[in-house]
Amino acid sequence: MEKSNDNEIQFTWLDLIKSFHFLTGDRWKKYLVFLIPLFIISFYSIVPPLFLGKIVDFFSLYKPGTSLQPFYFYALFLGISFSLVSYIRLTLKKYIGNLRTDIIYDINVKGFDRLLSLSWMDSRKEVAGEKAQKLNNGTQAFYTLSEQINNEIFQGVTATIGIAV
Repeated sequence: MEKSNDNEIQFTWLDLIKSFHFLTGDRWKKYLVFLIPLFIISFYSIVPPLFLGKIVDFFSLYKPGTSLQPFYFYALFLGISFSLVSYIRLTLKKYIGNLRTDIIYDINVKGFDRLLSLSWMDSRKEVAGEKAQKLNNGTQAFYTLSEQINNEIFQGVTATIGIAV
């Protein structure tokens, strides 16, 4: 974290990654094992429009008597791939959700343990309820950030790349 001229602390993107790494603790690698395939599978959103375009191209050039086999292939591919990708995506999100719940539980346990280990004189400035609320706000922020990464950020990145392609 860096201080700016007006004594505000600047929280950089690198600080965000370091904080996320710190909060996930020893589950960091496991979290990435599920997060990277979820990111890759989110690129599937580019595939259906491409195949629907192929179907439109097929029918715009279609003449009676021409084989419908390419259309059947495109339709079957879209149906099967959509089902498979949906299953994989939802399974990965379930595992990430379970992992996130475990991480939040660990954060709460460590935070309350630290809160209880403080001496009474050190914590007189601030009511214990306020500290517990800060801990709760922090875990909620972690939950919100990880949800946004899994949903909005991945969709935005893949949509941007899909437009460029």
